[in-house]
Amino acid sequence: MAYLIPANNIYYDEDLTGKTGNSTSDGYGYNSAAEDAPYHAANVSRADKMVTLEFTFTGTGIDVYCTTGSDTGDVIYMLDGKGAKVMKNKNANDTIYNVPTVSLRDLDPVSENDYTHTLKIIVAKNANYAIDGIRVYRPMAGNATAEAIYAETKEANATFELVRERLLNGSASFDENTAFSADDAQLYGTLYLSGDHTTEITQEYRNNSPKSEVYLDKGEGVAFQIDGYDKDHQKVMIGLSAPREGDNSGEVMVSNGSDSVKKIAVNSAVDMYYLVQPDDNGNVFVKNNGSALISVTRVKLTDDGMQAVAAETEPAQESPSRLIVSKSLLRYVESFDTLPVSEDAPETTPIPAEPEPSATPTPQPGGIGQIVQNLVSSLFQTIFQNISSLFRGLSKW
Repeated sequence: MAYLIPANNIYYDEDLTGKTGNSTSDGYGYNSAAEDAPYHAANVSRADKMVTLEFTFTGTGIDVYCTTGSDTGDVIYMLDGKGAKVMKNKNANDTIYNVPTVSLRDLDPVSENDYTHTLKIIVAKNANYAIDGIRVYRPMAGNATAEAIYAETKEANATFELVRERLLNGSASFDENTAFSADDAQLYGTLYLSGDHTTEITQEYRNNSPKSEVYLDKGEGVAFQIDGYDKDHQKVMIGLSAPREGDNSGEVMVSNGSDSVKKIAVNSAVDMYYLVQPDDNGNVFVKNNGSALISVTRVKLTDDGMQAVAAETEPAQESPSRLIVSKSLLRYVESFDTLPVSEDAPETTPIPAEPEPSATPTPQPGGIGQIVQNLVSSLFQTIFQNISSLFRGLSKW
């Protein structure tokens, strides 16, 4: 019997054609079809009246991606009819595509194991708001059967940590006589490193930079250590994109185990997840090696359910952080440029291992077969409902 379940994060392009939807054949969070996706977005603003967009989704989080430029308007958003907030989308310096401006996560169920939510975005008249797409996180949260299937390809217990949110101010934290006086000392967070590997983060970067992304120019990078990393049971992916139209093809250099690094081509404005291999201590460094502007969004951590904490029916929480900074990481960053580049072809498409074929079980009433049949039926209903209601607000034009 073939099981059909959604990936633990699903991207919907703005035209809902599915071209950039995630598939298990290409990996959870990456799709080669999006590599040549054009830089475009659907402008949903109207000159004559306000527009309301309504997204009904099932999951523990959602990102709404829009194009930001000098004339991009603000929007009001609210979840499940509560807590209206204003999101400022203007970018005075450049036009950047696929920016996750509205980002919600760690959402609680509305009832037991029911993670169906409704996000409403209100676009004022003449606001100039162009949407690129949305990403839904953990659409099968609370389902033990789905979590067991994810575990077969090390995709169980998924967490998604915002790199930007975890940035530490190096000038204030990395005094050898204080924070790292002992080899085992550590701080929770991530490092932003300039071309000379300094860790200074200016207050202007904190105040004026995107709140869900870290932008890297050539020679710049981000580094972190996975607390309690287990290379036999865990998988690490990093969200990357080349969000500025007109840049040459992007390229990053990333960790590839303890003895080498590898190149990854980043040619799309779509935020996608790329597989990286930490060193034996769990250290990861992602460095912009090309001329294109590179956006770094989230670190995705998953496992095979065989660690000390097995798959639970409750969703894995995204806090406290699993990302830390230690002396080991600082030493690794300093040696990064001396490591040889892997001779393997640049890896952009993570391919999950195919499970061994097994005899087709006969579904029994109330057994696992029936559970999966019900799961698949429920999934299709959810997908069709989401697609039909995703842009419900557009019908109000």
